[in-house]
Amino acid sequence: MALYGYFSSLATELADTGVGVTICCPGPVATGSEETPRVVFGPTGRIVQNATGASNRLNPARAAQLIACAAAHGVDEAWIALHPVLAIGYIFQLLPRLGWSLLKKVGPARARAVKEGKSGYDVTKLMKAAGQNS
Repeated sequence: MALYGYFSSLATELADTGVGVTICCPGPVATGSEETPRVVFGPTGRIVQNATGASNRLNPARAAQLIACAAAHGVDEAWIALHPVLAIGYIFQLLPRLGWSLLKKVGPARARAVKEGKSGYDVTKLMKAAGQNS
């Protein structure tokens, strides 16, 4: 959020100079690091966890293309992500109370799924898990 605030201020200061500022907010991008196992802290200490893959992450070339396109067209702000990350971003922007309620319900289930090496982006499974634990 600090960078967002900085570049928002910069955009307003430069508005009448002809210099444009495009703020890009990318979601998860498949950088290649998702193929490397992660070391996390589990109930018995440090454990190595297999990566969950890049299926729900944006391709880096596509992310770069969208960022360049947004800047070329003078877009003030561009959110770049796949669903459900993008949908949750929109919910937080437009209906923050609903966003927090949703995140408080799904967040713990997502954290458990990631800790178990499962996808943290499968909305159907996360909602079912959240419903079982409430």
